[in-house]
Amino acid sequence: MNETVEVYPAQYEAILKATHAIGFPQLSELPIGSFLAALAASKQSGYFLELGTGTGLCTSWILHGMSEDSKLTTVDNSVENIDIARSYLGGDPRIDIVLSKGEDVIDRTLPSSVDLIFADTWPGKYYYLDETLACLKIGGFYIIDDMKIREDWSEEHNGKVRALIAHLSQRDDLVVSKLCWSTGIVLCVKIT
Repeated sequence: MNETVEVYPAQYEAILKATHAIGFPQLSELPIGSFLAALAASKQSGYFLELGTGTGLCTSWILHGMSEDSKLTTVDNSVENIDIARSYLGGDPRIDIVLSKGEDVIDRTLPSSVDLIFADTWPGKYYYLDETLACLKIGGFYIIDDMKIREDWSEEHNGKVRALIAHLSQRDDLVVSKLCWSTGIVLCVKIT
């Protein structure tokens, strides 16, 4: 059997080290990174939106998959997180790293203009969902993680997860794939 070697984004290890140094607890699992890179690579000359930059770990993967003429806007409301992302990724001319509320960036995004949305925070995921999906082009990807029911979460939060998955599954403008790996990934493709 052949061993595979994961090719990480150039900045990934440095961002991971800085993330551990500040004690940031909400790290996306590694498999979502290469998944996002592959999806970004499928949208040449694309426009991408990440809601919830964190410290930039998944951001680095999206950039890793993007073509040279693609653009990414990523938003977070934490100064500490954004400072790390900017220090390692801010020199890339393809990215706009925004310190703001996610809702404000969603409101400024043109309808049907985004090829891929990774929603890794509450706005665009648990609320402001219709406004977020309105930004997505037909054929565009909407990705969310942390969709597995967990015993260490409150029943209230697990109920939100169940309700969100049910809502997405019932929409007639999306094709939904629920992937039972990593933290639980839901991939949606907009069809109308």
